[in-house]
Amino acid sequence: MNFLPNNLKKRLVWLLLAMPCAVYSQNCIFYNRLMQAGEQAFKSQQYETAVNKYTAAMIDCPAQSATAQNEVQKVFKAVEKLEKEAKQNAQAAQNALKRVEEEKTKTTIALQKADSSQRASQKLIDAFYFYEDKFALSYGGIKYEKKFYFINKQGDAVTKLGEWKKAAQFDERGFAKVEARVR
Repeated sequence: MNFLPNNLKKRLVWLLLAMPCAVYSQNCIFYNRLMQAGEQAFKSQQYETAVNKYTAAMIDCPAQSATAQNEVQKVFKAVEKLEKEAKQNAQAAQNALKRVEEEKTKTTIALQKADSSQRASQKLIDAFYFYEDKFALSYGGIKYEKKFYFINKQGDAVTKLGEWKKAAQFDERGFAKVEARVR
């Protein structure tokens, strides 16, 4: 190297020293873009794409692979979290469905009881003779006093027709035979 001028020697030494840096920087030329693309994919919950970008960054720049590996771990943790939430939501949905089925069973039983009560009520109503489909004679009492009185189809006493010690059903003309009004 004695044949080269001194300032050229210095330049050549700097060039030789800089060459590995240039080669190194060329090998990592896509690293930052790949990492940014991975981050964008992660934020968009496109986890497979994020892992692919981070893996490509590791291949592009092995010296920086630890950072990319950390990002891949972050993706896997996010996926595990989503999986855990999905399992919890599935369990909550199963529990809700079970409660709905229980309520459906209770409702069905209640409807059957109501239907049975309605049939029994209708049977009682049908047992009475309701004159003009309005009034029927009933017998019973409040406390110890038994008396005859007239009821409507809802079973309520019709007070305007009074209470009697003795009474008979309405006849076909619309008259009911009654005796001794109770006060």
